[in-house]
Amino acid sequence: MGHKAGALGILLSSAAGIISMGPVYAWYPFLSSLKEKGASDFNLASFLSNRAVKPALIPLMIAYFGWRFSVVFAVFGVLSALAVAMSVSLVNRIVKKS
Repeated sequence: MGHKAGALGILLSSAAGIISMGPVYAWYPFLSSLKEKGASDFNLASFLSNRAVKPALIPLMIAYFGWRFSVVFAVFGVLSALAVAMSVSLVNRIVKKS
C-alpha cells in the first residue's frame, strides 16, 4: 500500500475497507502504523471511505430496495470513496508543498 503500489494497492485498500468491521476509532492505530511504514495518503483515505459499503447489509438493502438500487448504490459508494481519496491525496500534497 505504498506510494508505488499502483492499481493493486488501490484494489487492496478498497477491499480491506469494504470488509472491515467495528468502530472506525479502532482502526486508527493500525492505519497509523501503516502510515509509518510508507502507506500513501490515498490508500489510507480509500480504506476509510470504503468502510461505507458493507457487504453484511447488502441482502437487507436488496430486500428493501431491490437489486438495481443496491448495485448502483454500492458502485457509487466505491467510486465516491475513490474520489474522496483522490481529493485527500491532492490536498495533502498541496499542504506539504506550502
